[in-house]
Amino acid sequence: MQNTMEIDAILPTRLSAIAEAPEPLRSAVSENIPSESAIRLLVHAPAFSTAAEKTPATVLAVTNEGWLVATETEEGGATVEKSNFSETLFFELTSMLLFGQLKIYFATVGTAYFTAVRFDTVGEEYYLEAIDIMLRAIGPTKKDKAEKHWDTSSMLEA
Repeated sequence: MQNTMEIDAILPTRLSAIAEAPEPLRSAVSENIPSESAIRLLVHAPAFSTAAEKTPATVLAVTNEGWLVATETEEGGATVEKSNFSETLFFELTSMLLFGQLKIYFATVGTAYFTAVRFDTVGEEYYLEAIDIMLRAIGPTKKDKAEKHWDTSSMLEA
């Protein structure tokens, strides 16, 4: 008997496996993450509407190598933006009342891009956790820097 997780229709949900994501996001994520990749965090944000705009459902996946955002399209498909940590530039997290947005800026082939994930701020902790994981993967910690022994050649390379 398979245990299926209940995905919240309003609030972001932390998923424990790609199989828990709803279609078409599940297929988009599984097709773009190699099966041998370790997934460190999966977060589903359901679609929601305001008087001014409609925000699509998304899945944010963070692996050991990079991140991926799958976004549901109006036609019932999904688009994917993804990047390795080496190409990730910076993050912008915005919260206004009940709505939050995480923008991830990245560069590919000399051009800068960004992708945005909008969500209910009740689930903001998942996106803060994602940022923390990605920042740790992108840059060494103070401890890592202190342990590295610098010599003149390595200083010039840096």
